[in-house]
Amino acid sequence: MILLTCGNIKNNNVKDIPIGRVGQLKDGTKVVVRSGSSDGHPTLEIQSSPRKIEIRYNP
Repeated sequence: MILLTCGNIKNNNVKDIPIGRVGQLKDGTKVVVRSGSSDGHPTLEIQSSPRKIEIRYNP
């Protein structure tokens, strides 16, 4: 579900990683979509220096 939710975000340099996908927005913001996290829930992570925002989905 999280991959479908984030599929419309326009990322550059999208790469598959073992637990999801990672890409970079035009402004340099890094976006990571993971199928799991430390608590086991799918996670959308937005990294824009110096901030990092994690949104955890609880299906």
